[in-house]
Amino acid sequence: MRGARKSKTTNSTKKKSILDFLKNNLSDFSLSYSQNRENSFSDISSFDQADLGFIFGVSSKPEDLNFLSSGWGGSWALTGNTRLSISKNLALDGIQYQFNRSYNESSNTGFSGTDTETNFVWPWVTEEEHKKSDVNSFLLPNYSINITGLEKLMITESIKSITLSHAKSGNVSSAWSMDSTPDMYLTGVPDLNPDLLIVRSKSYNVSFRPLAGFKINLKNGFSFNTSYNYTYDMKESYRYDDGSAEVQSGDKKYSRELRVSSGYNQKGGFKIPFNFWPFNGRRLENDIRYNLTLSYNSSETYKYDIEAKEYESYMDGVKSDNFTVSPDITYKLSKKLSGTMSYSYNYNESQSYGARAVVNTNHKFELRASLSISGR
Repeated sequence: MRGARKSKTTNSTKKKSILDFLKNNLSDFSLSYSQNRENSFSDISSFDQADLGFIFGVSSKPEDLNFLSSGWGGSWALTGNTRLSISKNLALDGIQYQFNRSYNESSNTGFSGTDTETNFVWPWVTEEEHKKSDVNSFLLPNYSINITGLEKLMITESIKSITLSHAKSGNVSSAWSMDSTPDMYLTGVPDLNPDLLIVRSKSYNVSFRPLAGFKINLKNGFSFNTSYNYTYDMKESYRYDDGSAEVQSGDKKYSRELRVSSGYNQKGGFKIPFNFWPFNGRRLENDIRYNLTLSYNSSETYKYDIEAKEYESYMDGVKSDNFTVSPDITYKLSKKLSGTMSYSYNYNESQSYGARAVVNTNHKFELRASLSISGR
């Protein structure tokens, strides 16, 4: 009995510690709701003939009036944000969930709308899974992760800071319509039955920007930054035969980006070799920034084959590769005067369905000067 009583005490302590952790580390929590509605109708000769119930959103169309056309629409959105500090150097920032519904009805076109919700789709799949139209999506808030203070683990003291980063964003959006006008709540929001919605199209997006990022700053003015980004997009439209939905068209796109940049700050100055006015042998301080950026982008787009009822294989599709190198130098003579010299080289190669690749290159050179003049 004593042992059992001790176990209960331990479990309650653990539960309490978890709640205390969330209580002490969750911060910046906010929850917002917004709603709007707009009613319109034409061929009303004067305002006193307008239906007040329709104007104030109580009814969906004017009653007992002669009108040429009418329409109404609106939207509502729910957004939640918070932040979780796991440790001094590790935090989940920008944790966000959002749902948005917009809708409209016209006496000419009927009732339709669009839903967009924060969501997640696993983008790394086998070719067999890639060919399928079915997508398994689930709720996962958007977020970003930053790990700082890693320079303290290094033996050398020349490192000023090291940061690791990762971020996710994604949503699913569906366009739908209804055969009849829905009833409305007292708040003016339509009472929609999900079983009665006819989904016309759906799109999925998940983006990791970055999937993995690394940034280091040295005390001598040198900095290095690299990131790998990954994006998945899918869009399908549907047609209905005998009440069942079939894919009418579809696209899947996989995009990748590797970006590497480095920079160096050099501070210095020189003495003007003239001892007469307005120079008077003054010393001019300057700041020179050297930058070099390398980026590589690749993407593959695959279409839905209606006859085969599946997406194209990884061997087909439209593929594109893009490489860019951009060095630049910025010379800052003072707070008001600066100049930049930059050069950019871009290489792009695209290939469609095994055809001969098309290559394009581009060179760009720029000189920019900036002078700021402000009065007192």
